[in-house]
Amino acid sequence: MFAPNTLTAPPLALSLLPYGLTYHSLKVQVAADDTRDLLVGYADPKDHDVAGAGRGRGFINQTVGRYANRLPTKSKFGDVELVLPGADGVCLHGGDKGIDTQEWTKADRASSSLFPADDATFPTTVDGEEAIYRLVSEAGADGFPLKIEMEGLTVVKASKLAVVLRAKIIDDDVAAAKAGTPVNLTVHWGFNLGNFKAGEREDVLDHKMWIESDQVSALDSKMLATGKLDSTSKGSPLEALNFTKGTPTDPSSHRSIGANFPPNGIDHNIVFNSVSDAPKVVLTSPDSKVSLSFRTNQATVQCYTASGFDGKHSRKPEHQQGSSKGYPQFGAVFLEFHQPLATFLHPEFQKVAGTDTILRAGEVYENRVEVDVTVRA
Repeated sequence: MFAPNTLTAPPLALSLLPYGLTYHSLKVQVAADDTRDLLVGYADPKDHDVAGAGRGRGFINQTVGRYANRLPTKSKFGDVELVLPGADGVCLHGGDKGIDTQEWTKADRASSSLFPADDATFPTTVDGEEAIYRLVSEAGADGFPLKIEMEGLTVVKASKLAVVLRAKIIDDDVAAAKAGTPVNLTVHWGFNLGNFKAGEREDVLDHKMWIESDQVSALDSKMLATGKLDSTSKGSPLEALNFTKGTPTDPSSHRSIGANFPPNGIDHNIVFNSVSDAPKVVLTSPDSKVSLSFRTNQATVQCYTASGFDGKHSRKPEHQQGSSKGYPQFGAVFLEFHQPLATFLHPEFQKVAGTDTILRAGEVYENRVEVDVTVRA
C-alpha cells in the first residue's frame, strides 16, 4: 500500500502510492547537480497512513472525493436527501473516510473498464509510462448513494504529465441510478518548486503564479459556497486573489504569490474565466528555472497556501533545511482542480461548469489535468 510505483520519462519521475492514490513525488532534473522534488510530503511514504500516524487526514497529495472540498452535511438534489458526516454542518473532502484513506488497486488497459487501450483521448502510452488504479466505493459510503467505480490514469512523458480521473455507476438499483449521485473528484497536491539545496526560502511566497481568473466562489462564515461569485478585479475587496498579471507564456511577467498577500494566506475556490484547453494556471520557481503550466477540463482551482503548516510533521529529506522538522507555514501551494463548490446546489455554478456534477446511469465522469513542465538553464 505504501510501496512507490515510479513512472519515468526524463527529465521527469513521478511516484504513486496505492494508499489514497497518492502522488508521493514528482522529480525533475534541472541540471546535473540539481534534481528537485516538486511535491511536498512526508519523509516516509508510510507517514501518509492516518491510522498508523494517529492523527487526522493530512490531504497531502491524495486523490479526494467522492465530492471534493466543502459540502453542507444536509442537502438535497432532486428528490434525494443527502445526510453526510462532518463537524459544524460541514462535510470536508468526501466525509469521515473519503477515498483518500483507502487502498486503490493497480489495473491495466486489459482490465480497465474506463480506460480501454484504444481510448479516444488517452490511448495506451507508447512514448512514456502510465499507471491505472481503481477503487470501488459502495452505496452509502460516507452517506453518498449508489455504488460507483473510479479509476485514475496517470501518464508521464518527456516534460509532460497527465492525470485523468473517471467514474461510473455500477449499482443494480435502476431507479436510484437514474437519479444519480454527486461526484466531484480532485488531486489534493501541494507544490514547492524551490531549490532547497541553494538555501532559498522554504515557503512559496517568492514563487510566481498566473491564473486565468477574475472571480472566486463567495463563501459564508463556514466557508461553504453561497452560490454567488465575487470579483477579484483591480480595486475590488478581493483584489489580493487576482493573479492575471502578465501572459501565460511569460513567467517573468507574473505576480509573486507573496505580493499583496492576505494575512491568513489563500484558501479560495478560484473560478476560471472560461472552460477551455488553454493554460489555466502557471506556477514558476523563485529562480525561474522550473515552470508548471496546467490545463484542465474543470471550471475552478482551489488554491491553498498551506497556512496550517506548522513545522511539526516530517518532510522529505531533499526539502530539509537546518534543524526544522517539518514544512513552515505557507510552505506549499496546493492546486486542486475540480468543479465549483457544491455545484449541484447552485444554478449559477452549473452555468459556469456546464454540469450539475450529478453522475447518472450510463454516464462517465471525467476530471482531466495536464501539466507541461518547462526547465530552463
